[in-house]
Amino acid sequence: MNQKAVRHGGEGSRFDVASLVLVAMLLAAGFILNMTVGKALSMTGIQPEFVISSYCLAILLLRPTLPHGVLIGVLAATVIQFTTSIPGLEYVCDIPASLLMAAIVRLTGERGPRGLVPFLSTCVTTAVSGLIFATLATVVVLRGEPLAVLAMLPVVVGTALANAIVVQSLYLPLRSAFLQRLPSTGEASGTSRDDSDGVVQGVRAEGGSNESLDVSTATTEAVPDVYPDAAAVELQHVSFTYDGARRRALDDVSLTFGAGSFVGVIGPSGAGKTTLASVVSGAIPHHFAGEFRGAALVGGMDTCEVALTDVSRVVGSVLQDIDAQMVAADVEDEILYGLENFGFERSAIEKRVSYALRTAGIEDLRRREISTLSGGQKQKVAIAAILAISPRVMVLDEPTAALDPASSRMVFETLRELNARGITVIVIEQKVALLSEYCDRVIVLSQGSVALDGSPREVFSHSKDLRDIGVDSPRVTRISNGLAVTGVLDPAEKGFLTVSQARDGLLGLLSSTPVKAASHVAPSASPHRLATPAPTGDPMLSLRDVSFSYGVGKASVDHVCFDVGAGELVAVVGQNGAGKTTLTKLMNGLLKPGDGSVNICGLDTRRARTSEIAQKVSTLFQNPDHQICRQTVLEEVAFSLQLLGVPDDEAFQRAADVVSYFGLDPEAAPFTLSRGQRQIVALASVVVTNPKVMILDEPTSGLDYRECMTVMDSVNAARERGCAVVMVCHDMEVVSDYATRLIVMANGRVLEDGEPSVLFSRAELLGKACIAPPQVSELSQGLADAGFERFRGITEVKDIVDVMKGLVG
Repeated sequence: MNQKAVRHGGEGSRFDVASLVLVAMLLAAGFILNMTVGKALSMTGIQPEFVISSYCLAILLLRPTLPHGVLIGVLAATVIQFTTSIPGLEYVCDIPASLLMAAIVRLTGERGPRGLVPFLSTCVTTAVSGLIFATLATVVVLRGEPLAVLAMLPVVVGTALANAIVVQSLYLPLRSAFLQRLPSTGEASGTSRDDSDGVVQGVRAEGGSNESLDVSTATTEAVPDVYPDAAAVELQHVSFTYDGARRRALDDVSLTFGAGSFVGVIGPSGAGKTTLASVVSGAIPHHFAGEFRGAALVGGMDTCEVALTDVSRVVGSVLQDIDAQMVAADVEDEILYGLENFGFERSAIEKRVSYALRTAGIEDLRRREISTLSGGQKQKVAIAAILAISPRVMVLDEPTAALDPASSRMVFETLRELNARGITVIVIEQKVALLSEYCDRVIVLSQGSVALDGSPREVFSHSKDLRDIGVDSPRVTRISNGLAVTGVLDPAEKGFLTVSQARDGLLGLLSSTPVKAASHVAPSASPHRLATPAPTGDPMLSLRDVSFSYGVGKASVDHVCFDVGAGELVAVVGQNGAGKTTLTKLMNGLLKPGDGSVNICGLDTRRARTSEIAQKVSTLFQNPDHQICRQTVLEEVAFSLQLLGVPDDEAFQRAADVVSYFGLDPEAAPFTLSRGQRQIVALASVVVTNPKVMILDEPTSGLDYRECMTVMDSVNAARERGCAVVMVCHDMEVVSDYATRLIVMANGRVLEDGEPSVLFSRAELLGKACIAPPQVSELSQGLADAGFERFRGITEVKDIVDVMKGLVG
């Protein structure tokens, strides 16, 4: 392959020359209006300040960063200087006002063509500018009495209202014209960036040909049924090194993703999976700074040779950090955002929004504010926003990391449906069972290179190699591999990928082979639960008839009662929105119950001080980035002890021991680490305090197999020392391996509380909670229901293999 020249990414910005031209045109129009219409209106006593109106319109249309908002203010003040009698004063007035306007627009978000954001923000901005001008002109320049400023208030208010009316009247037609020209000119991207932290917030794409997008067709159609010209993706000797990094994130990767293919990408944290997604989406080299070598071709376009806008018409992305992708205040506006930016007509927008909400299963969330959603619900919203645009290539980075099992399967069913219509799907995922069932190809990355590439059956047959890399195999595949090793299955036979394949295969073997009258092989307890002590004495954590609601409406937690004793690891499971995360906040005292009581080691959370509660309980949040706040890993872990009053010398020594145990670099900056490594840093900050009670909200979300084992082994060690652990978890394999008790929730209520192996056998209960049982539990239950009772209650791969060997070996 012809290797491209080295390119350095990260130079792009939304505020470009075209943006400056637009600002200049609006300011010039405002100046002309001031000199003509403004003078005529001055006779009425209420005179709009058209230059202020102009820069307010510019900020509303461009949605600039705060520094760019200041730049617009400087330009506006310079224009007004030509008409003012007090030189320099406008800079003091309009730079803060434009900064305020930019802050309001970025903070509030654009609420659609029916919103009052243009009116209200312009009114406030004009009033601030006018009050600063009136105060300085009266008190400082003219040396008048401060009370004289009050006499100017009616003029300031009148001008503010007049400006607000002008902006509200002009904003919608200008916005429509502004957006309609974006897709065809490539002057603005479907990508929204938060320039303050350099995180790409979304790359939303529009289906079309490789040529210029035909807006007249693409923006008026509803959701297409078939994509006849699906795009292929080709990476030619791609290498990329982030600025400041010591090694390549990708190292000479050459891959072809055929048009209309469904490809899963897996690998340990730091293997280069997210970097690969960024290359396909065009974020590398256009957004992220670093050294790029090779070529990435998407639908025939070299991503280095075309604008990111052109790539975003073809590729839609769902990011790993879902909070970075949210740009609107509520769900409907989040989905509208991409459609409006690509200039879709209103008739098409409504159909596409409804389709996206229905397909993602979030029709009931349409009016909800993003800030009130669970992590899983936010994932569904991000996917819906991409679905609304109907791209030709979809790249999804851990799309089900925060989703319950039923929702995860629903996402993959949706991807399968879209793939059947011709969309090329590339999904980065740690849930190997889903990849084995839905993908036609699996790629394993390790240390920036391709380690394995083939069909799911080919890749997952290498169980040992995968585990050495840090990747798990589906449990049923491990069963078939184990049976092949013991001679029960022919090694040449195809391995199992799904529970149904395993059930049919084993039942066929049991039916065709004389079954030995062997003694029953008793299910063995999980090795992680062998040392479980029976809870004695008073519970460490007690909830009595606890209820909580966010404002008026349905209770998020509804009359919940349970105790957790020392040495227990209680898993709380249920679908997204069941109330699990709210429950964790009630259990650690961050929320106070509306009714009932929460007692932690004798402390009532409604009466105890936060500092007292913190001495007893430590929490791992769903998103580790919400609790990391120090400059190095060692400082972060030690900080937890310092907050508890531990002397610095002791805090850093204890922190160093824990950091070493987890294999972390003590001097590394936490936010330069992968998400999985940041999760371990956050967990280390929890474990180091040796809490009496540990609350874990999705501790294994997004972790690779090796990291998951590290995290859960440390949690299990704390449990064995007598810590009471409550763990919210969507990974039923982890729950089956480690939990001593299982609490099943739905709609804020506890449906059942009991032994995991027993509850996992109750299909009706699991259905109510939208929970899928672990593969081994589902398989053993299916075999038992078929008449082979010796399998009932088995939860371990080894036990399935041993029973089969005893029966037919």
